[in-house]
Amino acid sequence: MIFILSLASVSFAQNSGKKYFITGQVLDVNSNHVSGATVLVDNKSTDIVTDEKENYKVMVKPDAQMLSVFTLSGGLINEEIKGRVVIILNLKRQYLKR
Repeated sequence: MIFILSLASVSFAQNSGKKYFITGQVLDVNSNHVSGATVLVDNKSTDIVTDEKENYKVMVKPDAQMLSVFTLSGGLINEEIKGRVVIILNLKRQYLKR
């Protein structure tokens, strides 16, 4: 019941034009921590970087489309938001090749 209510409140916030938070983690191909990764929303800087436990929390507008993460070792990866409030980003092998 609580889960359903929390989903309803997130949906309401997104539909009401209010900003909301997206949280998640950035993991490498071995599911190791990726701290210090820069988080972007719709290719714009947010001044948010992942912490020492690979977590991030970024506020977005309801019309935001793309969440991106940039790392020196993995380059830039993009993920469509699609209304989600939790997004786990995994650096894929193709991003780690040089």
